[in-house]
Amino acid sequence: MDKQDQLKLASVWANEGSPNSKDEERVTAPASAVCDDEEDEGADDISISGEDLKLFNTIYFAAKSELPSESINGLLQLQALNGVSMKYKNLSWDSITDIQRSIAHVLKSSIVDDIKESVFYGLTLDESTDLTVEKRLSICIRYVK
Repeated sequence: MDKQDQLKLASVWANEGSPNSKDEERVTAPASAVCDDEEDEGADDISISGEDLKLFNTIYFAAKSELPSESINGLLQLQALNGVSMKYKNLSWDSITDIQRSIAHVLKSSIVDDIKESVFYGLTLDESTDLTVEKRLSICIRYVK
């Protein structure tokens, strides 16, 4: 997926939310949290529905806890059982992947900004080849914030 597709993906959820979220309470997030500064420099605050925010938090929690993506629908069911208003259920793999990519784009942008502002940083590169003889490059950056 190229950078343009990633930017569109981040903006779709931020600008439009879910199809059923038009009449719900809206939560406002700064445009810099979901948009690339170069493309949307003049963007105002973007509103995200409370339902979408709960969904994104659940998917982010699963990723941060290193839970498999297949557990996300179970986590959404658990939230509903605990009384959290969750209109999302039985998400497709494509939906989960799109949301994960959108979250990754926002986090990546934030980390890149932190690295640019850092005075001190270290860089380590390591290349390896997997079983299919494809080369993989790992890049580790350590910086002071």
